[in-house]
Amino acid sequence: MKITGKHSLSAAVKWLILAAMFVGAALLISLPWTLKWLMSLFNEGTAVHYKFYLIILYPIGLCLLFILSELRIMFLSLEETDPFVYRNVTALRRMAVAAGILCILFVIKMFVVNTLMTVLSFFVFFVAMLLSFILGDVFQKAVEYKQYHDLTI
Repeated sequence: MKITGKHSLSAAVKWLILAAMFVGAALLISLPWTLKWLMSLFNEGTAVHYKFYLIILYPIGLCLLFILSELRIMFLSLEETDPFVYRNVTALRRMAVAAGILCILFVIKMFVVNTLMTVLSFFVFFVAMLLSFILGDVFQKAVEYKQYHDLTI
């Protein structure tokens, strides 16, 4: 199976990302009702917890949708078999900033309602932030080399 180009693995992943974006948007829209239902199901929290969860989950969900959107755009360039473009460099840097914002939000959540999943999520997005910054610089170097190579031929 091909990795890049039309009808490839990257095209299939692009569709999975798009599906995740639709599911995420639906969850964000239904969050007030879904959160009430989940809190009643597990007999968790109070009205104060409900308000805090709403306040913290909306920005988390929006950051995640933003990251998925940037990933989808990167996979579009893979489908065109040209991943080394400045758009991907900026996408990686934007994803790093969004992951940093998520880290801040998870630290806030740790001080109010701490769970093991919150700590794990913090570390996952911290590593994602670092990797995105590093990959952004690597992609920038690759774009510069590619442009130099294109000019010399």
